Amino acid sequence: LKVKTGGFFHAYNLPLHASSVTIQASGNSSGLSASLYNVALDVDNALSITTDHGVEFVGSLLDDNDDPLINSASTVTVKAGGHLRFSDVGFAGGTGLFNAAGDNGDGYSIDASTAAFGFGASVEFNGANDVDFRSDSSVTAQNVTFHAGGSLGLDGTFAASNTLIATAGSSTNLNKSTNAVLSLAGQIQAGKALLFGRDGVSVFSALDLEAGALDVAGRYIHMDNADISVGAGAASQGIDPLLLNSIAVEDSEVTLPNSVRPNASFKAEEEIWLGDVDFNLGGDYMFAQGSDLRFNNLFFDEKLLLNFTPSDPHADFAVN
Repeated sequence: LKVKTGGFFHAYNLPLHASSVTIQASGNSSGLSASLYNVALDVDNALSITTDHGVEFVGSLLDDNDDPLINSASTVTVKAGGHLRFSDVGFAGGTGLFNAAGDNGDGYSIDASTAAFGFGASVEFNGANDVDFRSDSSVTAQNVTFHAGGSLGLDGTFAASNTLIATAGSSTNLNKSTNAVLSLAGQIQAGKALLFGRDGVSVFSALDLEAGALDVAGRYIHMDNADISVGAGAASQGIDPLLLNSIAVEDSEVTLPNSVRPNASFKAEEEIWLGDVDFNLGGDYMFAQGSDLRFNNLFFDEKLLLNFTPSDPHADFAVN
């Protein structure tokens, strides 16, 4: 099935099975080029939707067979010149790519409410401005990536068996004067999690975060509402082989971490506030850089090396 229109594309209450689906629309109706309401797509190969303006998907999450409303055995690609809106809709496929080059006028490039995305290999969401997943949304794949030019909000269940990347603040931001904060709530589970907020990382409600390896970076890190569990994976930041060598030279009886790379890394210009941090999944090395470090509880098995580096070596700092 191929559809190309210079106007507005609208589909309503449409069940469709096709080998492949390609939709192109360039019209503009209240900021939208296409809308799909209760459209059940079952595609054997690739599904591609490209528009000059926004696209919205609204449905009942599952079709009559209790399958995701939009299902492709191969790739799902949605590229909007405007914003993307998802409400009560489910997607499934091998790989997924969702790009929003504009916003809805209120600053949101991607707005997802009660939306479920389940992909076998990878799924990526890119928004030029703010990106918001809320109301128990869920995203699962081997690799999950979120990029927001502005702020990024994740509230729901997000799982990546390999790597989960969440980035707020990038060179494509439409409005550089707005804050680019990564706000988290719900549940995140990943083999490796990389969380970045240019202007800060914040947990605005309860968060259960479990990662084999963890990297968190931002101007500040406020995660005191989070329960964090860390495994024996290798973080990307905080490598300090000189410190490990000096410890080994000064005291040969000290047991060094299992890896030269920390299992968890927290890097901020300002304060780092953490909730409960548990290394009982196999981790034994934590790196933190900030103006001060505070956590509710720190749990570990036999040993733990905590390497704290002040962001300003000439200023007073506190660890508590």
